[in-house]
Amino acid sequence: STDGTDGSNHVTTGRDISMLAQHESGSGTLSVGLESKLDKLEAAGDTYNLAITEKRRQIGASVGWAFETGDLSWKLSSRFDDDEKFGGNTSNAVGVSMPFGSSWRVSAGVGTAFRAPTIEQTTGSYGSATLRPEVGISKEVRLAYGGGDSSADLTIYRSDYRDMFGTSGSTCAAGMFCYINVSRAKVEGLTLGGKTQIGIATLSGHIDVLRARDLVTGTFLNYRPKESATIDLTAPIQKWSAGAQWRGVGQRYYASGASILRGYALLNLHASRPIGRHWTLQTRVENAANRTYDSDGYNAAPARRWFVGLKWQGY
Repeated sequence: STDGTDGSNHVTTGRDISMLAQHESGSGTLSVGLESKLDKLEAAGDTYNLAITEKRRQIGASVGWAFETGDLSWKLSSRFDDDEKFGGNTSNAVGVSMPFGSSWRVSAGVGTAFRAPTIEQTTGSYGSATLRPEVGISKEVRLAYGGGDSSADLTIYRSDYRDMFGTSGSTCAAGMFCYINVSRAKVEGLTLGGKTQIGIATLSGHIDVLRARDLVTGTFLNYRPKESATIDLTAPIQKWSAGAQWRGVGQRYYASGASILRGYALLNLHASRPIGRHWTLQTRVENAANRTYDSDGYNAAPARRWFVGLKWQGY
């Protein structure tokens, strides 16, 4: 909810209720899920926009089955989504994995996807009433290693989309950006991750290499870095678990692939400690060095931020 000095008022609310049930037996694990979601958008009219009051309901149902045949582990799933505005759609996925040697596992999967535009994307100030749902098909192969205190995995993936959600600054009455459909797009890349123990400390991280293109224009898709990486070092200090995380984000494009955003790196700090049987005190500092960087080409990026929270867990 925002209330600006120009008198505009913009409120979005959402209610999401979900249920997941699992049944385990000798033949595998059966999962069944149900979900109901209601979104509402209210915006007072201002100099540039008409007043808006709209709500939309979505319901979803899913079923999954995980089982083994010999050395092969299988996962099958299907989900049906019914959107009040865009109707129903079914998405399916299948995955299989198998071990080789004592420490390695290889897996592969393929699945379809469906995503309806949010009420903000179709009706909000930067929305488009003609926005269509995003559909796609994704394929991936993964190689994983686990031995002792160390683990690593390499995932290679490719996703092909129709009507992918994107943003444009060249065709928008708002001047900055608006939501559009990218008629055909491809996203492919690889992720290399790992974790190991160094004395009492745990070192973990991952590197992502990504290529995301609009297949019609040949330009890069907005806000998808070509390279990104995260490294985290965490260690116990008395009753605390404290650590530092370095996050690097490479070059990105915006304005329909016509403009370039420089890469940046941030340092984040985090710590937690139990304060009783069920409670944990958590704190973190994001952008600890207070770096100035450009996140989207239009708006100021957050400066240093500090968070403190309490977590309760019953067991």
